[in-house]
Amino acid sequence: MATGQPITPPLAHGGEVRAAAFSPLGTSLVTGSTDKTAQLWDAKTGQPLVPALVHPSPVRCLAFSRDGRFVATGCFESTAHVWDSTTGNAVGEPIKHGGLVRAVAFGPNNVLFTGSFDKTARLWKVQERSP
Repeated sequence: MATGQPITPPLAHGGEVRAAAFSPLGTSLVTGSTDKTAQLWDAKTGQPLVPALVHPSPVRCLAFSRDGRFVATGCFESTAHVWDSTTGNAVGEPIKHGGLVRAVAFGPNNVLFTGSFDKTARLWKVQERSP
């Protein structure tokens, strides 16, 4: 940014923003906050794309899947969550760990990695729900 000027209005949350990631194509981004929400934003306008993704505790980490269809979030409350990035709907049940979920990352074929303060890392297959 040669001008140093913002290109969108502030992407506001009700608490500290702890994590952020761009979608693979850069057309959207997701932020995670201590206000117990994650938010998907239009990268060009800064407008929310779906209602806030509500969590049981502050959001600590997040990631887009390689194809951009899913967003994974990790919480202080020992769970990871998978969301449809187009609708904002939850995909499946929360993924449970025995401690704070500190890391999430997607690999090939929508395999989700989670890492936790319970001293484990796990791999999960993410599948869409049938209509």
